[in-house]
Amino acid sequence: GLVARDHGQPRATLTVALDTFTGRYRDYEFANHELRLGFDGEYNDKSLTLRRAQLLARQGAESFGGVEINGRFDRQLSQGDFTVRVENLSESGLGPFVNPLLAPAHLLSALVDGKGSLRMTNAVAAMTFEAELKSLRFDDPQGWLPKVPLNLQVQLAAGYQSNQLQLTEATLALPTTPRARNALVAQGHLDFPPR
Repeated sequence: GLVARDHGQPRATLTVALDTFTGRYRDYEFANHELRLGFDGEYNDKSLTLRRAQLLARQGAESFGGVEINGRFDRQLSQGDFTVRVENLSESGLGPFVNPLLAPAHLLSALVDGKGSLRMTNAVAAMTFEAELKSLRFDDPQGWLPKVPLNLQVQLAAGYQSNQLQLTEATLALPTTPRARNALVAQGHLDFPPR
């Protein structure tokens, strides 16, 4: 890692690698995993610029997949824009975190790609996210989850203002067939108590 001043602004870069990690933390189990954490950002009294915050994971010799976030927050105007990108995230990156939630079932295969955005202005926030989950397959001894691989599309759009969460769109869709769109669409509104 490196902490320096770039054109008078504090800048930090950091790369952390964890190779061939096998172990357990509470319910989270890792076997021959590799993790890469990367960060590159600037901070001053006016803004925070996140050039890259990245977490990559793989198991064995497969290719890395993960999540990357970048964006900027203006501290004087209390507003910011951030983007998130998910690329090639497989069961080896998801499994250690998803499997404890699914137990006794566990994730056999998955491939996730997606993108999203978050915009904040004072006490107002808006977010969007869309993702494609391919070859989603589970081993479920109780038989609740399907045994055939699933392909899913996920779309979310929501906003937050004055202690109210507005879910504009939440769609979970299987591939369309000639008989049906095969989508579950939800919308809603949630009020939170004032602080």
